[in-house]
Amino acid sequence: MYLTTDMLKEKNVCEGQVTIFEKEWPDGVKITKKAIIRAVELGLDIDWFADNFLSAPIWKAYWKAMAPLEKAYNEAIAPILKAYEEAKAPIWEAFLEAIAPAKKAYEEAEALALYVAINSEKMV
Repeated sequence: MYLTTDMLKEKNVCEGQVTIFEKEWPDGVKITKKAIIRAVELGLDIDWFADNFLSAPIWKAYWKAMAPLEKAYNEAIAPILKAYEEAKAPIWEAFLEAIAPAKKAYEEAEALALYVAINSEKMV
């Protein structure tokens, strides 16, 4: 399979991905193991590629191969995600507390604006 910028654009890939691809492979690229590894190094979204370019049987085989990898990855990062959530909780609570007065004032002004808009319509 040979992949070009035009093919990516036809599938509505995001502009950032097109820019990266086009800079690396201005004339397109044959999809090889080396090219796929380079795409990963460049931060290109190979899952997006799989979803948009693989035939149904090949896509199914790809995701079947990915299932144990995804499971292992999720298990490996679970403690880190838990620690992150626990660490950010007090910061999030402090943030919500800090913005509460401004949020309340905004919501009250929003309610007043809605009331004024509804009542001005009656006058028209």
